[in-house]
Amino acid sequence: MPRRIIGCVQKTVEKQNNVAPKAKKFWLKAAFFFAVLPVYPIRVIRKIIIKRRNKGINISGFVKIGGVKQYLRIRGKDLARPLIIFLHGGPALPVRGMDDAFMSRLEGKFVCVQWDQRGSGRSQGTGEDLQTLLCDLDEVVSFALKLTGNQKALIVGHCWGSVTGLEYAALHPEKTAGYIGICQFVSGRRSYSRIKKIAVEAAAARGNFCDAAQISKRFSGLLSARDTSEMSIDDWTKIHSLYEKYCGYGGRKNNFSLIFGALCSPDFSFDDFCYLLSWANVKGSMKTHRKIMDECIYKIDFLAHPPKLRVPVRFIEAGRDAVTDSGLALELLGEIYATDKRAYLVKKAGHNVIFDKPGQLAELIAAAVEE
Repeated sequence: MPRRIIGCVQKTVEKQNNVAPKAKKFWLKAAFFFAVLPVYPIRVIRKIIIKRRNKGINISGFVKIGGVKQYLRIRGKDLARPLIIFLHGGPALPVRGMDDAFMSRLEGKFVCVQWDQRGSGRSQGTGEDLQTLLCDLDEVVSFALKLTGNQKALIVGHCWGSVTGLEYAALHPEKTAGYIGICQFVSGRRSYSRIKKIAVEAAAARGNFCDAAQISKRFSGLLSARDTSEMSIDDWTKIHSLYEKYCGYGGRKNNFSLIFGALCSPDFSFDDFCYLLSWANVKGSMKTHRKIMDECIYKIDFLAHPPKLRVPVRFIEAGRDAVTDSGLALELLGEIYATDKRAYLVKKAGHNVIFDKPGQLAELIAAAVEE
């Protein structure tokens, strides 16, 4: 074979051998580029948010409360504004970072305090009973009043936070300017009875009669138990999955904007993301917060013992809430004693109204304060 032909064949083989490595390198570079691409705008947005917040009050860190380090975030334009203490739900589910669309609207008119409750988020400790959390909350309120120079604070609680908030407002009117319950919790047994009915009907409507029977059996076991120790982790996991399948939270279907907003927030770290994953794991959250869950489901019933409040009370309910019953909340509002009481309804929102309708919710809170 002539040398020229041999040389051409060798070059062709070399080119063919180099195609795979070159293609592999190209796709690796492309994958890396598209993986890193969202990081740049996220970093830019974070810097813009930090720069904007530095113009006002921006305090965050750990304070020793109840003998353990607990995390507080305090924001607003100036200390002369009214003080709001926001109590997250869960139990043990801080939404710091994910709630910026809601909180940023309040920070222009109020000094806003967010607290990761004991054993939640960045705060140390483990989930204790309601009495311990009320003592912690009193220390948080006293700390915030001293720092800002305010005489009283507006207590705002969502879901589980509405339990501690309502109890605290009844116990400490001398430190409370008013109370606002968002998706007000009333009774664990009453709420789960309603959820059972909704889930069974939803499963039957889809023709899933086996699931309907499972829901009826599992929820009946939950409601007849004396405390959570009578329920196995598998029982809780199954109840949680069936509830998610047929009830959900009644609000947004697409969580992309919520996730992107959290990633853009300077308050949302990788550790916060890991905590959310562990909280979503029923096994992990039940081990840590079983005491609170016992009280939440089996002991607390505000309708059986309506509290007396010497401060104004507002309930903000969601029209599509499948977790806390707005009907029960309105019934409770009629039973409790308060110097002034009123209810509002956000129609096209689910249980996580903070994410579904942040603007409308912030406007309602501002209007309630002005009243």
